Amino acid sequence: MPDAVTIDPASWRPPAPVPRPHRLSRWSMLRRVGDDLLATWSAPAFDASLLTWRMFGHDSVLVNDPALIRHVMVDSQSVYWKSVIARRLLGPGVGNGLLLSEGAVWQRQRRTLAPAFTPRAIAALVPTFVAATDDALAGWPAGGAGLVDGLRAVERLTLDIAARTMFSTALGPHLDTFARLVEEFQHKVGRPDLLDLLAAGGLNPLPDFRRAGFKARWRRMIDGFIAERQAARHAGDGAPRDVLDILLSAKDPDTGAGFTHAEIRDQVGTMLAAGFETTAMALYWTLYILGCRPETQERARAEALAADLSPAAAGSAQDAMPYLVAVILESLRLYPPAHTVSRMAVAPDRLGDIDIRPGTTVLVSPYVLHRHRRLWSEPDVFRPERFLPGSAEADRPYTWLPFGGGPRICIGMAFARVEMAVVVAKILRRYRLTVPNPDGVRPVGKVTIVPVGDTGLLVHPLS
Repeated sequence: MPDAVTIDPASWRPPAPVPRPHRLSRWSMLRRVGDDLLATWSAPAFDASLLTWRMFGHDSVLVNDPALIRHVMVDSQSVYWKSVIARRLLGPGVGNGLLLSEGAVWQRQRRTLAPAFTPRAIAALVPTFVAATDDALAGWPAGGAGLVDGLRAVERLTLDIAARTMFSTALGPHLDTFARLVEEFQHKVGRPDLLDLLAAGGLNPLPDFRRAGFKARWRRMIDGFIAERQAARHAGDGAPRDVLDILLSAKDPDTGAGFTHAEIRDQVGTMLAAGFETTAMALYWTLYILGCRPETQERARAEALAADLSPAAAGSAQDAMPYLVAVILESLRLYPPAHTVSRMAVAPDRLGDIDIRPGTTVLVSPYVLHRHRRLWSEPDVFRPERFLPGSAEADRPYTWLPFGGGPRICIGMAFARVEMAVVVAKILRRYRLTVPNPDGVRPVGKVTIVPVGDTGLLVHPLS
């Protein structure tokens, strides 16, 4: 078994691409954009309030100023819709669900789904978080230190939590199929290419045959989940009040209309594709950082050991674990899973001193924003104290956006934050974590920020 490498906390920096001094040429961009979106950002992006460029006749703007981000996400949200490229990359997995729908359709979906994500609804799901985590940890080493693939472990755990909360069951024989489809979505379907860039510029490229096959297989799998639940409901089996049951029973509070089958399928696809994978990536990077920072881990563990993580109380345990929560929030700052938010102007507007024409792509990159030189002190340094109560860097609007912002902020934010706090606390109560190869993994921008390389964690049972 490999020994852990000793890390100097004073000099250690979480891994990240080193920004190039100048913006990439269009051809260099084309070569790199499908491999690692994080590596396409140049140094000026991390210092400018607004950055503009033109490629293939198409205008793009990166927004880093918090007031202007609010303008895009709140004040003029009707002007900025999901971009063409976002629809091409994400549409095969999420359809026209809450993530990509617009206007009146989005408003109806949001208010219809809202009851599934109230504090009371999330509290009812917390025992599921606890049970799934306990079941997962039962398969970790118990008689001595052992090596765990941290990425695979958190992916399986968050997928299990998603299945239990959405379908009240483990995925069972569907697990491997689902895992393969998610990997295909992450590394192939969601990988931008020249046709996507041309489409963003208003050109009409060839039909997207590359993604059509995935879309058909993804929909068949989700249709199978829905059909099984509907059969149980018709048989009078007393379907539990999980998320799928809420979707099947949901009524628009204004009109009384329910979701169509296609809408239910798209909402399930959105929650699976956009929910489980983002949480898994956030958990991996949090555990990786804890494994590299033993003093941080010990302080977080002390809070976890003192907190009540029983199924009935774990939902409010965050209040008793401010430092552990700060570790998670700082990890989300450094590695926001949804690293880029892409909008397209559908009407003329003005951002700062720049005129925005219809068709312009407007980008807000949480990855860039969270490492911006003018917004954060030592932005590339891991320092969870930033997010402790009373910190000058905490609670500044539109500077920390791992869940987006404005009316379209992620509906599952509270769900994800409770889930991550419970999972991390349960792990720290049972194991000491070390990273045997800290330099062997690097963050890569795909659909989310994924770890590439050696994702092994050494886990040492505490008793």
